Amino acid sequence: MENWDGWPLLEVRGDEPASIASALRSAAERETPFAAVVVLTAAGPAPRGKEALARVRLLRQVRPGLSRWCRGLAFVLPDNAPGEVAQRKSGDRLWGCPTLATRDVERARDWARRALAGDA
Repeated sequence: MENWDGWPLLEVRGDEPASIASALRSAAERETPFAAVVVLTAAGPAPRGKEALARVRLLRQVRPGLSRWCRGLAFVLPDNAPGEVAQRKSGDRLWGCPTLATRDVERARDWARRALAGDA
């Protein structure tokens, strides 16, 4: 589910990689700076095989637009997601824009607003 009401801050909720990629691609196609909060609703195992390749293809399709127009991409992980949550520079390189991973949706929104303003 996408929420465009706060544009240029986009919020996407769900777990379907194709839907998330589609929303991010649509945001980049507006050709204006934006930030996005992606709220993941369920933790699952890491993708493998064909599923992993499909996700890589989606990322390759959306990354150029993110590199150019996205000022910040915050991921909100569900409470049952394994491991520690931390901001990592590798995520920035992977997605092509500054990233944040957190379990707190308000922190993600605040960070995304600051990234959009150039203050993150």
